[in-house]
Amino acid sequence: MRAPDPITTRTPEEIAKDVLDCFDAKKNPITPTEAPDFSVPPEVAKAFHKHYPADQTVGFLLDVQATIRKMAALDRGAPLWGNREENLKALKAIKKQAERLQTSLRDMPDTLRVLLFAPEHFNHLGTDVPSTKMQGQITARFLTTTKMLTWLRYRCSQLTGNAPGIHGNADYRKELAANEAYDFLRCWGRRPASPKSETSLFREVAALFYEGLTGEQGSDLERACIAVLKRRTEKAD
Repeated sequence: MRAPDPITTRTPEEIAKDVLDCFDAKKNPITPTEAPDFSVPPEVAKAFHKHYPADQTVGFLLDVQATIRKMAALDRGAPLWGNREENLKALKAIKKQAERLQTSLRDMPDTLRVLLFAPEHFNHLGTDVPSTKMQGQITARFLTTTKMLTWLRYRCSQLTGNAPGIHGNADYRKELAANEAYDFLRCWGRRPASPKSETSLFREVAALFYEGLTGEQGSDLERACIAVLKRRTEKAD
């Protein structure tokens, strides 16, 4: 049995420095190795050169800290978008019911369709015939309803193709960390890749984000990174 991950009390600021080190250890580091030439007086250029690396990395470090705090705010003790299997079941049921309702609306008696979509104050017990204005309202209501049902079916199909939520056996916090790492790498010009490699930047950053969320240090997020990369790549396609 795998030993439990050690618990850390490191702050987001401390973890952010480790994330920066991970980036700087790869090609094209975040921290500049040299400052560019400045078209300013020498004494001003000297000050720029002194502070340039720190100024260039401060936004990166703040972004890491903000990401960790956002994850903590999103963690309500359950997956943000629920269980994938339950969502799929519900989507299929909704789509089926929408299809049935569309069929019923199409096949119902014309006179009943008029009454169903007529304004509530219309006297359906008498022999009054809807005015031209009311007939327009009836048609508009009917079209609005059918269009909504068509959109609902489309949206269900769209979500079913890449269902929200996580697998019942997955650790939702690890997938949350992997998702945030995926977005973070792309935001800072890196391609999330090679999650099976222990030296993968994607996997290293995900593990640090997970530490920031749970306090568990050195966790293995290989499975979560593989799952997120597969799902996000399919979504992009």
